[in-house]
Amino acid sequence: MTPFKSLLLVVLLSVLGIGAGIAIFSLTESAPERRRLESVPVTLEGLRLNIPLGFLRGGVIPAFGTSER
Repeated sequence: MTPFKSLLLVVLLSVLGIGAGIAIFSLTESAPERRRLESVPVTLEGLRLNIPLGFLRGGVIPAFGTSER
């Protein structure tokens, strides 16, 4: 193999490695954002729960104290 072909192979493999690293990094950084559900901490008879906002309906959720239901 000529020195030019060897250099070309090393450069090509380096570029592919860097591209793969960037792709893996971008996938791992965006994945938790998609899975994260916005939730609200709720205490029910002494039991603390994190309820996703999609499960709640109605108006404003009080930050503290008891609610009607």
